[in-house]
Amino acid sequence: FFHFVAVVSGAMAAAADASASLALLRAIVQRANRLVVVTGAGVSTCSGVPDYRSPGRPPHKPLTHQEFMKHKSNQRRYWARSFLGYKTVANAQPNATHIALAQAELKGHLHHIITQNVDGLHQRAGATKVLPIHGDINVVRCMDCDTTLPRPWLQDLLKEINPDFPHAFFEPNELGASMRPDGDVMLPDHVYQHFHFPGCPRCEGVLKPDVVFFGDSLRPEHAMESLELCREADAMIVLGTTLTVHSAFRLLKLALAGAGVENIALVNRGPTRADSLLPDTHRIFANCSEIIPRVFADL
Repeated sequence: FFHFVAVVSGAMAAAADASASLALLRAIVQRANRLVVVTGAGVSTCSGVPDYRSPGRPPHKPLTHQEFMKHKSNQRRYWARSFLGYKTVANAQPNATHIALAQAELKGHLHHIITQNVDGLHQRAGATKVLPIHGDINVVRCMDCDTTLPRPWLQDLLKEINPDFPHAFFEPNELGASMRPDGDVMLPDHVYQHFHFPGCPRCEGVLKPDVVFFGDSLRPEHAMESLELCREADAMIVLGTTLTVHSAFRLLKLALAGAGVENIALVNRGPTRADSLLPDTHRIFANCSEIIPRVFADL
């Protein structure tokens, strides 16, 4: 009996917390004239795109910009793994959070989205005021002449010049591979030793996905725009990110200085770098897709 009472009491407390969090978020949205939403990988996990730092995720050491640029062998490894993994990102569909934010923009409740995600799902959901500060996995950029090319073009070319590569015959898990964030598949070395990849069709320079690798810097125009948006924001909701990287963490700090802590909230399943900066009531431990559609419903 006492166990039953404890379970019921716990469920009631959780429901009360969820209701209070929902009310807080809705109040922030309703007060705001220039609401900025900052999103991270936790927004896209419900679309099947893996993230780096969710609770239970194994440690992950991504390829750095310097490593990619320094060695052709690292470029070969990246393009072989990405060739197999890209279809996960390319085939992903916007989830309830993406759709709710796009509709909020359409109704005038959301001034801008700043996203760390490179999957393009906010745009596919219909949002137009989106700043992808870490780039776009669906675009390829030449590191020598700055030419940009659509990633599907490169996918077709890689398939053409690697006819024996097991792209059409195996799923990644059948190769002993595992899907990692940003369309990166872990492969044994022997699988990609003879993988071919092209240079830029214009200058033969190094082609790289148009995303910010670890150890790289934001494009200056993206950095400047993100800082300006956060300085001018009168409210901010941060979704699905630990804010581990400085480029995202400083955005919240700017908004705190300008909008005030009462107009800031952070929704993420696990702990974040900013937890100590916010009151407990403004630090909401939840899946974004469970609460964000309800925040904007009927507004």
